[in-house]
Amino acid sequence: MRKLFLIIALFFTFNSLEAQKVQEIDPTLYGYWINMDSEVLIIQPNNTFTRRNGSEIISQGKLLVKDGELLVIRTDVETEYSLGFVVREDIFVVAKPDSSQAWVFTRL
Repeated sequence: MRKLFLIIALFFTFNSLEAQKVQEIDPTLYGYWINMDSEVLIIQPNNTFTRRNGSEIISQGKLLVKDGELLVIRTDVETEYSLGFVVREDIFVVAKPDSSQAWVFTRL
């Protein structure tokens, strides 16, 4: 009986870990992107990003995908959040945090 309980507990543990699996971002996002405010978003192959306006860094951190959303782990400030996003050819649309608005980036 004890072995059965242990097997069931392990099964549920692995299933819950699999449900929370975090994936790396789609490689098509790597590169330089620009939005209408002339902010440049640079996404590196190591899944780090920097968003800047001229020489000023606006935000930076790491990007992952979790449950179909973009998981943003900022390193310039200690915060983490998930954003909805869509990528089509040379257009990248991502929801702004805590807003009903979105950024629209085009590939440079």
